[in-house]
Parts: sequence; C-alpha cells; structure tokens
Amino acid sequence: MSLNDFLTPELKKKMKFTAAFFVFLLLIIPGTTLWYQYFYHYSEGSRTGTITKLSHKGGILGKTNEADLDISALKTGTSLWSVSIRDAIVLNDLTIAKHCGDEVEVTYVQTLKHFDFLQKTDYRATGVMVTNRNANPENPNCPRSKTAQNTPKK
Repeated sequence: MSLNDFLTPELKKKMKFTAAFFVFLLLIIPGTTLWYQYFYHYSEGSRTGTITKLSHKGGILGKTNEADLDISALKTGTSLWSVSIRDAIVLNDLTIAKHCGDEVEVTYVQTLKHFDFLQKTDYRATGVMVTNRNANPENPNCPRSKTAQNTPKK
C-alpha cells in the first residue's frame, strides 16, 4: 500500500492549496521587502547650495552621475551632501550651475537602500532650480561668462 491510497481527493486538494499558498508567500514577502527598501520613496525634499563636484563613476555593471553640494548655511565651514543623478536634464542644469558658480535648490527622493550600479547614494536628484545666479561668472565654460560670449563658435 502506498501513501496515495490513504489520501482522499479532498485531502489532496487541501494539500495542493496549502503548498501553493506557501509558494505564493515565499515569493510575495521577499518581493515586497525588496521593493520597499530599494524603490519606495522614504522621504523627499530639497536642499540648497553650490555644486562643488560633478562626477561620472562606476564599475563594470554601470556608470552613474554623482554630485556634491556645499550646503553650508553660514559660509564658514563646509558641509557636503552627495546626490545621485539619473535624469539628463537635471545633469545638464547642474553642470551649467557648477560652471557658472550659481546657487541651486536640488529636489530629491530618498530610498532606504540603493543598487550600486544605478546610483551611489540613497538620494536621487529629481529636479534643480537656480536660486541665486552668479552675476559675473569667470569660468569660460559658463554660457553667461564674458569670455564665452567673445569666443568664436566652431
């Protein structure tokens, strides 16, 4: 006699349902946990300061754009805040602001964790707005500088 001889059709149906339920739980619980930690926007806000560094870094899996924002309020010390940039428009605006020395307000979302091949920080820039334009930018890479305006375009 085998085990199948002792199992009634009703008991087999209950066992199949129980097995399917546990497989469902084994897929849903880790999936929900991963989504919450890596993709849920834990917080969002904005920070104001001047861009001190823009970089394009990464390894084999992918390169990311990162920025350091000097957010020191009293202009006596340095308080750097790092943010990852995925949007090309935000990157372009931050590049121009860095070359011109403008003060910017960067809006961001924060996640609990991050994938290193997508971004290097828990903060991701979603927008940028210039709050204080530098009246006389000296950098020739700034589109508003006098040297950039006098340089013939190729």
